[in-house]
Amino acid sequence: MDGIQGTLYREPAAPAGTPPLVLFFEEKAVKDERASRDGPAIFDTVHFVRVIVAGSRSEGPIYELWRRKDDGTEKRGEGYKRFGKPYEEWKAGQAPSQTGTPLEQWPLMDVAMVAALKAAHVYTVQQLADLPDSALDQSIRRGGREWRAKALAWLDEARTAAGDAEARTTIARQQEEIDELKGQVKELLKRSNNLGYDKPKKGNRAPAEDMHVAVQEEDSLRL
Repeated sequence: MDGIQGTLYREPAAPAGTPPLVLFFEEKAVKDERASRDGPAIFDTVHFVRVIVAGSRSEGPIYELWRRKDDGTEKRGEGYKRFGKPYEEWKAGQAPSQTGTPLEQWPLMDVAMVAALKAAHVYTVQQLADLPDSALDQSIRRGGREWRAKALAWLDEARTAAGDAEARTTIARQQEEIDELKGQVKELLKRSNNLGYDKPKKGNRAPAEDMHVAVQEEDSLRL
């Protein structure tokens, strides 16, 4: 298998641990192996799913999901109830669920170990980190637990770095908002000054004060 060609999918009632890798594919299934006298054998178009458990060297069971017969009728297979959700995503051409970091892109792992893990159907750093001791001892053996420890440490560092990057991004965004508010306040003050709402200069009286003095002078003249 070249690279990762499937989706990690955990069924709702499945126990914790590494979810299996489900591989969807299409084949032409022979409906009647005996060719008729008037033509070739008749084929149906069938979609299948292969379920592969990480750490196992078994190829995994295959379930039929959907079949279109030669007359155009369609029928769901026995595997649709279990794997209908990821199957519909695959059929619609959507991006598969998160599969993790491919082993080939992990700088710490050499080519030989990548090949050994792929033989045990382990394709991502996340799968390796979640493997139980039984799978490591049975399928990977030499160095399996050490590589799992490296995977766990690397993922922890990646999560920490991601958290730091997110925090720096949040701080930068908040600073931009503060600078923008400062600019808005500065602009509002500038506009208010242009409209003559600034404070009276020293030695000058505001219009309200002039009015008050004028009233006082008028009253004194009356007296």
